[in-house]
Amino acid sequence: EDYWLEMSYREAGEGSYVFSGHVKGHPERMLKACAVFLTPLLK
Repeated sequence: EDYWLEMSYREAGEGSYVFSGHVKGHPERMLKACAVFLTPLLK
C-alpha cells in the first residue's frame, strides 16, 4: 500500500539532516529519520 507523507526537515550539522513527519490524513502514523549526505542537500 502506498502512502503520502507530509515531511519537514532541519539541518543537524554539515551534511546531516533530521526529517520528521506523518502519513497524510493519519497524524498518529509518525516517522522520524536522520540522513547524512556526502553532497549538501541545500545550497
